[in-house]
Amino acid sequence: QSSSASKKCHCQEINFLFIVFDSILLLSLGLGTMGQGIVTSLVKANIPVVALEQNLEYLNKGRKAVMLLLEREAMKMEEGAQTLDFHNPARLQFTVDFDLMRDVDLVIEAVFENMALKKEIFHKLSKICKPGALLCTNTSALNIDEIASATSRPQQVIGTHFFSPAHVMRLLEIIYGRHTSPTAIATAMQLAKALKKVGVVVGNCFGFVGNRMMFPYVQQAVFLLEEGNFGFKIGP
Repeated sequence: QSSSASKKCHCQEINFLFIVFDSILLLSLGLGTMGQGIVTSLVKANIPVVALEQNLEYLNKGRKAVMLLLEREAMKMEEGAQTLDFHNPARLQFTVDFDLMRDVDLVIEAVFENMALKKEIFHKLSKICKPGALLCTNTSALNIDEIASATSRPQQVIGTHFFSPAHVMRLLEIIYGRHTSPTAIATAMQLAKALKKVGVVVGNCFGFVGNRMMFPYVQQAVFLLEEGNFGFKIGP
């Protein structure tokens, strides 16, 4: 499990990142929590980023929410004598043009947790993105290998699970699949470092680490509530 991750490899230099929004995410969550938080994290790390949406209506909603987050982050940074340049188009762009993906180095897909939707998007990314582009999926539990099967480059597909809110939480799960290359793993770890997050490399299993531990806790709590007996001599 750890042998591939421990191989010596050279990281790709991250020059340009591409965030993929989706109308379902923005529509169902209102403000597109995950995608907006990821964009905010990238801008704070001074990484040039383009945010993509399906249509102008959802793009404008996403832009408004992202700019509000960045304004709040800028105010916090000013208190520490730091500045945040997020009005520069060279640092942050919003678009509905999928063709702009042709020149990017790294894609972070942040759509709704739906396997069919993610596979459709990754199939499209595989055709549009340049050969060396790294394809990341922000998923909390879905199978990385199944997502990668929709592409012609499974070695460049990797999971990057940001925790909500993405611009605040420091943990970043990096999930490698059966075919994920050591270079892809190292590059994702480089991204975590650039974002000042704690990157944790994990294998491809349901729930990965965070949710795999949380689910049993929640399940047992529900069982206790259902039984109405917590086993304490005094109390429930």
